[in-house]
Amino acid sequence: MAIAEPRTEHPAVIELASIDAGMADQVGGKAANLGELLRAGLAVPPGFCLTTDAYRKTARLDPVIEELGRTPAGESERLNELAARARAVILDTPVPDSLRAAIAGAYERLGDDDRTAVAVRSSATAEDLPDASFAGQQDTYLDITGADDVVDAVRRCWASLWTDRAVAYRAASGIGRDSVYQAVVVQRMVDARVAGVLFTANPVTGRRTEMVVDAAEGSGAAVVSGSVTPDHFVIDAESGDVEGDGCLSTAELAELRATGDRVSRHYGAPQDIEWAIDDEGTLWLTQSRPITTLFPLAETSRPGPRVYLSASAAQGVLQPMTPMGMSAMRLAAAGFLQVAGIKTDPIDGPEGFVDVGGRMYVDVTGVVRSRRARKNLRERMGIQGPRVASAIERVLEDPRFSPQPGLPFRKRSMARVMLRFAAPAAVSMLRTLARPDAARARVYRLGEELERVTTAPDGLTTAEERLRFVAHAGRSAMRRR
Repeated sequence: MAIAEPRTEHPAVIELASIDAGMADQVGGKAANLGELLRAGLAVPPGFCLTTDAYRKTARLDPVIEELGRTPAGESERLNELAARARAVILDTPVPDSLRAAIAGAYERLGDDDRTAVAVRSSATAEDLPDASFAGQQDTYLDITGADDVVDAVRRCWASLWTDRAVAYRAASGIGRDSVYQAVVVQRMVDARVAGVLFTANPVTGRRTEMVVDAAEGSGAAVVSGSVTPDHFVIDAESGDVEGDGCLSTAELAELRATGDRVSRHYGAPQDIEWAIDDEGTLWLTQSRPITTLFPLAETSRPGPRVYLSASAAQGVLQPMTPMGMSAMRLAAAGFLQVAGIKTDPIDGPEGFVDVGGRMYVDVTGVVRSRRARKNLRERMGIQGPRVASAIERVLEDPRFSPQPGLPFRKRSMARVMLRFAAPAAVSMLRTLARPDAARARVYRLGEELERVTTAPDGLTTAEERLRFVAHAGRSAMRRR
């Protein structure tokens, strides 16, 4: 697909075909993604973008934004008053003649006459990004015809950046009130026979091996807004098998699957894609954004597929750890293995421990693949709850984890652990049974000793000194028995 040369009628109006992913600060996330899709050779309705520079020069909201910056987040009534003032300023400020003429010229190039229907959509700089979608927080106007109405819709899109809902959403997401600017996308409307949304990973189960399609006849706006119950399809991303039926043919579902795979590969992440199919059967992409609600996958250099068990949940730690907390857990794991005589990285801990979404997970692939270790594994995992047991059962039935001979660990390593911990534990239990009063006194002495070795001495002034003390104290505590 040929890439159009940039139009130069006005510096704040850019053809979508001239936009790429590196221009998000100038054109917002939505326009940057649409331009990137065009550059990848995908079918996107033609259009243009009014840049954030057009918004900044026309809106002139500096006094309102300064006052917003001085208003505490808890004063919602005052924030709403200022947001209403910002909207009023935008709607009452005339669009400069040069910009109005540029919008009219770009609009006329989208069709054969001045009645071409277009969609006018917001494209904020904090929108459709890898870590935040902000879906639906600003306004979209469909089936707009005539240059004057397009200009009016652009101005209303600018004002929608300051609705009470959008301001509250940004505040809850930690987005600064003076760091978001509004670009606007204008695209020719697709006369859709059927339209909807394609998720290239299952947003409910988190499975990257499934795609989900919601579709309905006519414009996709009803599907996105939730005003209709769409036909629902689940597609196996590898085999193409489909669950569900309705308004899409087998060939159309196959094309959606192939297109979704192409888009997600292009971006390197699962995508939430809005699409439409016209009367001629052409599949058009009208938006693509990252799916930001998926739980992240474990990052590892080990060959896949892998099975990970949440060590955090097993310990009752359901909230994510801070980075320092995760580092402390890695140090503790490393200290445990070092005391047992097993070599591991003294800082990062064992390779099988991974940080996923602030939770510590343990690689148990060897356990589920071991013919000996997997015996009664589902029943043993029942202590973690029925969901864990059910998940383990599905893993055990998966042919990719079919049983293999051998143990999931080196016999020498296990012998070291047994000699270091199991034998002393057995002796301690026998001693406790024989002399319970002496055992109780010994526990109290051990507690006092642990408190002594883990209490930081005076004079630790640098971060390096404090970290060294923590690492040393952890190893010292592990050696007490």
